[in-house]
Amino acid sequence: MMALRYGSVPIVRRTGGLVDTVFPHIPAEKTGTGYCFDRYEPLDLFTCMVRAWEGFQYKDYWKELQQRGMSEDFGWKKSAIEYDKTYRRLLGLSEAIPAEATPQPELVA
Repeated sequence: MMALRYGSVPIVRRTGGLVDTVFPHIPAEKTGTGYCFDRYEPLDLFTCMVRAWEGFQYKDYWKELQQRGMSEDFGWKKSAIEYDKTYRRLLGLSEAIPAEATPQPELVA
């Protein structure tokens, strides 16, 4: 996440939290935030590095890729909303009540 925030384009193996953090770059669709490979094999890593090097040759597209990564939102506010939606869907509850409509607890000194 820090690499994305600072404009570094990551090369990652799709595993663990990286699957949810770095999305594969698809040049034709102008999507993704980095370069990904699946298998734990030297040739897969090398192939991914070559794809990234080839992408680096196109400076305008590379800059767009960097900016997409830097604009990703990894804040807790977004995550909390997604967790809430997931739990409500699993429990069969209705949509969340907007934060402005929920009563706020009074502070007691």
